[in-house]
Amino acid sequence: MVQTFPFRLFLYAFLGWTFDFYDLVLFAYIKDPISRDFHLSHSAESWLLGLALSTSGLGGILAGILADRYGKRSMLATTVMIYSLGSAVCGLAPNLWVFIFGRALVGLGVGGEWAIGHGLVAEAVESRIRGRAAALLQAGEPLGAALAAVVGFLLLPVLGWRAVLLGSSATAMLAL
Repeated sequence: MVQTFPFRLFLYAFLGWTFDFYDLVLFAYIKDPISRDFHLSHSAESWLLGLALSTSGLGGILAGILADRYGKRSMLATTVMIYSLGSAVCGLAPNLWVFIFGRALVGLGVGGEWAIGHGLVAEAVESRIRGRAAALLQAGEPLGAALAAVVGFLLLPVLGWRAVLLGSSATAMLAL
């Protein structure tokens, strides 16, 4: 029996992966004005770039555990909300410590979304097309990076880094 392709689930996971990677790498494209406002050294910029990447591993582990306990679909939505909240926290950050906390949230949500989204798609598609579905899902990563570059190049000079980050938090609408 041939099952139908889970298009809605795939689209949700694809958009989640696209925008979580967008949120993860956006900092690299908007770091100069942030560094000026928070008086960051190049070394501190590097640490901030690595912070969200390092917490993404922890986010994947924690979200995987929680998904097995509370359900994958609800945890997938929760992880999108977490990385979106992290971007909003960064956009509203009154100081560097709050910004750091927001970047950590971004990483936790990104890692969780990636792990759960890929797992859900792998479970939902037929084994004969599972590799292609996973590869297509992975294509959201360069799309997210490209969107971050475009936003950093075109919108940052017009809106400023805070508005860009607050706009990025709109991906929470995916979760709703």
